[in-house]
Amino acid sequence: MKYAINLIFFFIGLLIFSYGIAMSVQVKYLGISPWDVLNLALYERFGFTIGTWSIIVGLLLITCTLIINRTFLNIGTFLNAVLVGVFVDSFLFLHLLPRSQKMINISLY
Repeated sequence: MKYAINLIFFFIGLLIFSYGIAMSVQVKYLGISPWDVLNLALYERFGFTIGTWSIIVGLLLITCTLIINRTFLNIGTFLNAVLVGVFVDSFLFLHLLPRSQKMINISLY
């Protein structure tokens, strides 16, 4: 029972985290984190979606970690890498996010 509750909180946390990423990508003037800038640049350069690039980069980093450290990783690591990308793409596809207004650049000089 405790494992099920932890899993539910884990999925809720991933949903909230993914919603924040999708919102920062949608409303570009608020600022985007460096990993999301990487995924956005790969999306603009090569295609696919932002979530797909998030999954690819996440799995690439997990693979590098396994090769270098040869340590055991939990299932949560893989779920994080995959589900965040799926949720981000879902939020961006469903258009549940606020649209950005064009910001006016006001110069003080």
